[in-house]
Amino acid sequence: MRTTLTSELTNVAGASDEDVRAGLEKSMAHSWMRHDLGWLSGQGGARTADLLEFVWNSYVFPDWPRRRALLERDVTYRAGLLAAYGWPRALQHMSRRSAWVGTDAIRFSDQVAPDRVVGDEGMLFVPVSVSSGSLAVPGAASMARAWSIRHADSPPARTSGRTVPWID
Repeated sequence: MRTTLTSELTNVAGASDEDVRAGLEKSMAHSWMRHDLGWLSGQGGARTADLLEFVWNSYVFPDWPRRRALLERDVTYRAGLLAAYGWPRALQHMSRRSAWVGTDAIRFSDQVAPDRVVGDEGMLFVPVSVSSGSLAVPGAASMARAWSIRHADSPPARTSGRTVPWID
């Protein structure tokens, strides 16, 4: 991987309030809660970067060696399945609904929706270390499919007990 948290947070900090608002409004359209974006008043990108850095340092980083080992192990496992048995086995158990359903066709959901065609930009498979949930991201430069890794529910390291501060 050729990126660092610092470079990513620098990009986030440089985002305009309009870009932050547009991204949050898109997410809020699918939320079951109402959210107030009144806090976006001049430094949305910088405040978002500060929050992400706080969450990383307080909650993710203390448990990162364990998470990273789990992520790397699952990627190696799936790559081995792909090499030895092909896509059908590599997709098996990626999610409850993932399946190889025909020549060059993968099903990720039972929802009725138009098929998406993966073009020359390819498709990213993104492992995540949460115990449930997945995400497909259409409309980006390339499509991405996140999946919960095996053994993601093993106990995490203890955190400092700090809570994430509310954005004022």
